[in-house]
Amino acid sequence: MIKRIILLVVMLLLISSFSVQNKNVAEAADMIVPVTLKEEIVNLTTLTFSLKGSFTEVISGESLLAGKTYTVKVENGYLELYDGSKLITRRSNLSLQPASVSPSHLTTLNGKVKRSYMGTMNFRIEGFKYIRPVNVLPLEEYVQGVLPGELHGNFHIHAMRAQAIAARSYVTYALSRNLINDTTSFQRYVGYSPEFHDFIKATYETAGKVLTYNGKTIDATYYSSNGGHTETNLGAWPGGNTVNLPYYPAKVDPYDEKPLYSRSVSKTQVSLLGLDVNNPTAWWDSPNNVEVNSKFATQVKRMAIPTEEAKVVDVTSFTISDERTEGKRVKRADVTFTYIKKDASGKVVTDEKGEAKKFSEKVTLTGDQFRFAVELNSTFVTSFVTTTSEYKITALGNGHGVGMSQTGANKMSNSGKGFREILAFYYPGTTITNDRSTIIPTTALQVKGTINYEGTNIRKTPSGEVISKGKLGQSVTVVGKSGVMFKVKTGTITGYINEHYVDIHQTISYKKEITPITSGQILYLGTIVSKNNTLYVPMPGLASRYKMKLSSTSSNFTVVDGTRKVVASHLSKYATVNGKKILLTAKPEKYYNRIYVPLAFLKQTGLSTSNYEEKAEQVLWINK
Repeated sequence: MIKRIILLVVMLLLISSFSVQNKNVAEAADMIVPVTLKEEIVNLTTLTFSLKGSFTEVISGESLLAGKTYTVKVENGYLELYDGSKLITRRSNLSLQPASVSPSHLTTLNGKVKRSYMGTMNFRIEGFKYIRPVNVLPLEEYVQGVLPGELHGNFHIHAMRAQAIAARSYVTYALSRNLINDTTSFQRYVGYSPEFHDFIKATYETAGKVLTYNGKTIDATYYSSNGGHTETNLGAWPGGNTVNLPYYPAKVDPYDEKPLYSRSVSKTQVSLLGLDVNNPTAWWDSPNNVEVNSKFATQVKRMAIPTEEAKVVDVTSFTISDERTEGKRVKRADVTFTYIKKDASGKVVTDEKGEAKKFSEKVTLTGDQFRFAVELNSTFVTSFVTTTSEYKITALGNGHGVGMSQTGANKMSNSGKGFREILAFYYPGTTITNDRSTIIPTTALQVKGTINYEGTNIRKTPSGEVISKGKLGQSVTVVGKSGVMFKVKTGTITGYINEHYVDIHQTISYKKEITPITSGQILYLGTIVSKNNTLYVPMPGLASRYKMKLSSTSSNFTVVDGTRKVVASHLSKYATVNGKKILLTAKPEKYYNRIYVPLAFLKQTGLSTSNYEEKAEQVLWINK
């Protein structure tokens, strides 16, 4: 906690000219995130707030009391902080620092919606007259506030875990490149509430985990729904990267909910019938004479006649290109429209008959411009129909389609898939870095690590008395886990340390198969195969890992492990162990011209004394 407070103080001094260097993965957990609060704080010159816990206004040194309501105002180019009618301080910037970063110390802002926030709350002046709050807090607490802004509370816990890792990766990638706000233009951030219990749990259970590719954190983009087909980064943002990133492929998504919806654009936007062109003030701004599709009209006018005061009358032609992106999205659309306009004196331009003169323009919309103009949730158009009175567009999905579908992730979770499977499907080829399983069987784990904080408490039990103090860099062997506490051995001491104070020197890289961990060592044994709800592991990989002797013929294979000799066949459910015949519950198989054995085989033949399979976590533990 002391470390976090020091970091917050540093941030307070630098926030007015905030910049962050590109962080590596190991530094991500120490990141401080400055979030500009815009969603509910709009053009306010006065803002009230209340505090839970003790706070200090850092610049003036004034103490603020819990339970009181304070007011900040913009007056003559300064921010004034009031307790009732009493002026506390007058500054160009204000910074409220809590005694701790926790739910016991909250700032509650009374904007359009009342929201509470952990961490430091800074105030600055925006546009010379408005108050702009900036919430500065540690990375993990920030992610806790993103999940309830991005997901429904009834989503499966594994979808929440996947979202936590994606959100953490997204902000870690972006911190060195962008200023961060609380709107959906970045990630929707809604602060803290005790009602966010499941979201906080999912964040805590994935603490520190980020997605990397070739050792670098990716931006891990996501959206609500892709309509059944993902999109490439170039397909969605052709002006961005010059190449398609391999972890953003265009492919069929069988898990997405595929929401279908329709929009229409009227051929007649404004009727001129009965309008007095010589008296435009009587009708030009009337609600009865607004274009039927106002966003559509605004878009085409902005592109074709940005300096004219005009109204779109008719959409005479509207077509979309047959050429699509790799993700099957619309690339462009062509629009021809007629319009009337005012001249410099404010009069409607007329023709030789004295009627409002119609002008014509043609524009080509990009995919994004098309989506905005028609008010579509996506550009995955499945139908475009022209009738006598309108153009009707039907589309699938909600969002750009690059990366993870939130509804697809939830469906995967409800079908029994874990967050690793979700992330592997939507971000293929990436690695979950800083990964530790949330459920670690004591008998299966022997992982090496080091203590990362001087004076770390080593306890007798997970919540018991302190029996020793760890030293920075001290080596430990992790032999189990209870909640957030690692059970460790170091020298002659066995005790419990909070997982945040132990660095594990191994990474679980889950791509397309289950991660096998043998005797605590995360080593690649070969592809794990699942058949008839049974997991099969490659015998050659196991034999190499445990230094067994493996030999085979076209029909049989023999494994010698010390004094134990096992003879079996992929053609039979019978095997012999030291000459004694036994019946197996499932016979071995041949895949990729290699011998594969079911987990039960390892137990029944005594080649492995125990194994542990966590399907939801997609981790297989084998112990010998």
